[in-house]
Amino acid sequence: MLNYADKRLKATEEALLDALAGDLTPSHRFIITEVMAHLEELDRRIQACLMFLLQGLVPYLSILRSLQTIPRIDEIGAAMLLVEIGDDMGAFGTPAKLASWAGVCPGNN
Repeated sequence: MLNYADKRLKATEEALLDALAGDLTPSHRFIITEVMAHLEELDRRIQACLMFLLQGLVPYLSILRSLQTIPRIDEIGAAMLLVEIGDDMGAFGTPAKLASWAGVCPGNN
């Protein structure tokens, strides 16, 4: 584990080893178990929401695939773009107006 420690840490190797070998009381174990169960439940709910979102966008599969050709846009990013912007680009008039609305005008990184 020491090999993974950030070199900027001010703690000595001995202090890090002591921290790794710390004692877990039954109370600590209970809290850790509860937090982990909560995180697993949140992950399950997030996955359920994502599946619901993607199922609703099946009619727009070709648009989703096209959006994913944009660098750094994955399936969920494409879905969020489609939900936010819609499939009718005529509402924006020009690509420049869409870029302005999205906050990605030329010069913005």
